[in-house]
Parts: sequence; C-alpha cells; structure tokens
Amino acid sequence: KSPKVYQWVIEQFTQLKQEQETIASALAALQAEDPMSVKVQKLIASHYENIRKFWGTSDTADKQAEAYEGLGQLYVNDDRFTMKDGKAQPEFASFLSKAMSHFARTLLK
Repeated sequence: KSPKVYQWVIEQFTQLKQEQETIASALAALQAEDPMSVKVQKLIASHYENIRKFWGTSDTADKQAEAYEGLGQLYVNDDRFTMKDGKAQPEFASFLSKAMSHFARTLLK
C-alpha cells in the first residue's frame, strides 16, 4: 500500500477507536439504568454500528446478531475488553453484555 493509503487507514482506525471510547463512556454513565431501556438501547445501536465498522462488515446484509451477542459475552469472560485505567469493570461488562444481548435478540433478528 502507498504511504497515503496507509495513513488514511490509520486515521480511520483512530477515529473509530475514539468513537468507541466515547460510546463506552456514555454507556458506563448509564450502567445503573435498565440495559433494555430505550436510552441504553440507542447507545447500543451506536456501539453495534461502530463495531461493524471495526469488523469491516458495516455494508453487508448479514446483521451478525450471533457474533455481536457473542462479543458481549466475551466482555464478561475477558476483563481486558472492559478495563478502565488498568482495572477490571465486571459490573460494566455485565451491563454491556445484557444490553448487547437484548439488542441482538430483538433488533437484529
């Protein structure tokens, strides 16, 4: 790849990562809410869309409901995915997993 294309890829990845961090912070602020609430599910929809961009599948017909729900389970099973400042966040991981599962089972099928 040319350096220009490579730089574009890095910039796109950096932007996606920043968006995901913003979404995660907003979700963390809502973790006392019901994971199935409209407010939480709106943010989960943004999380889902951003994850699909990371996966490179945002323009495919397959909604990847099982993969997205599985990612939520991975958040619970592997602390590395929801750590903040080097500390595990099991309550947030559980909240996020429940919200993602609800989204996958109700809005993606």
